[in-house]
Amino acid sequence: MVKIGYKLSSEDMNPLDLVLYAKMAEEAGFNFAMASDHYHPWVDKTG
Repeated sequence: MVKIGYKLSSEDMNPLDLVLYAKMAEEAGFNFAMASDHYHPWVDKTG
């Protein structure tokens, strides 16, 4: 069985948005969500 997930980018979004997008992904039928394990952009110009 194929499972499709949603990637939450914690270095690009604030925590409240991450929770909102995870909830929306669940409601849209995604099987799982995953979040990056870091919270700061790799370089200043991307964040």
